[in-house]
Amino acid sequence: MDGKRLCMHGQIIQEVEHHTVDSSLAWKWLTHANLKIETEALVTACQEQAIATNYMKAEIMKSGNDLKCRLCRTCNETIHHSALMEQHEEKVKKLSEECISESGVTKEAVEKAWNGEFDEGDDKLKEHMFCFAKKMGSMSEEGKINEEAVKKVLSELVKDEGEVSAIMDKCVAEKDSPKDTAFEMSKCIHLSILRAGADA
Repeated sequence: MDGKRLCMHGQIIQEVEHHTVDSSLAWKWLTHANLKIETEALVTACQEQAIATNYMKAEIMKSGNDLKCRLCRTCNETIHHSALMEQHEEKVKKLSEECISESGVTKEAVEKAWNGEFDEGDDKLKEHMFCFAKKMGSMSEEGKINEEAVKKVLSELVKDEGEVSAIMDKCVAEKDSPKDTAFEMSKCIHLSILRAGADA
C-alpha cells in the first residue's frame, strides 16, 4: 500500500517525514471524525481534575470498586461522561423537581436556598432537602449521613482537599431529626462553597 495514502491519527503528522504522509488526508480524517472536539473535551476534563474518574480508578488503577458518577449516580464515571456536565445539571434539576413535588415546597423557596437564603422556619424546605439528600445518596431513609458520598460530591465542587476536609468537619453532623440534619448540612455546605468562591 502506498504510504502517501495513509491517514495519520492526530497531530503526529508533524513528527514524521512529510514525504511519507498525505497531510491533507490526515487533517480531513481528523476533522471529519470530530477528534478535535473530543480532544478539547479531554483537555477540559484534565484541567478540571476529572481525569481520575471512578471508572479509571476501578477498571485501570484497581484502587476502587465504584464505577458510578459521583454527581448523577446513574452513569459510569468516564472522561467522556465527565466532560458532559450538562448531564449532571439535568440530573440535579430532575431530582430537585421530584422533591419539590414530593415535599410541597415552593420553587421560590428552593431557588432562594440555592442563592444562599435558607428559611429556617420552612418545614417543607427541610423536607425537600432531606428528599434531595436521599436521592443523591448522601443520606439514608433513616436519616444517617453517608459521609463518603457527601465527600465525593463535595470533592467535585471544591478542588482543594484541605478545604473539602474543613467543610466536612464543619458541616457534616447529625441533628435532632433527619430533616434538620439534611437542612443544616445542605445550608452549611452551600454557604461554605459560596464563601469560598467569593474569597477566591
